[in-house]
Amino acid sequence: MKALITRGVRVHVTKQEYNLLQKLEDKMPFLGNTLHPEDEIVAKRLADKTILVRKKLTTTTQYNLNKNVRFLYE
Repeated sequence: MKALITRGVRVHVTKQEYNLLQKLEDKMPFLGNTLHPEDEIVAKRLADKTILVRKKLTTTTQYNLNKNVRFLYE
């Protein structure tokens, strides 16, 4: 699966990353320390791909879904 960030910019989304997004769909925004350690690594990878945006707080990181992202089923 691919995600369209902006026109002409697409990134690949693995099944593990997509499953995490579906699991956290109703919990947006969420804190990084509330996740399992494996899920936190996947959330960091999604933030590196600009699918999630991160906000550094004093003790943890808050993640939210990028509002410009559209998922393409290819």
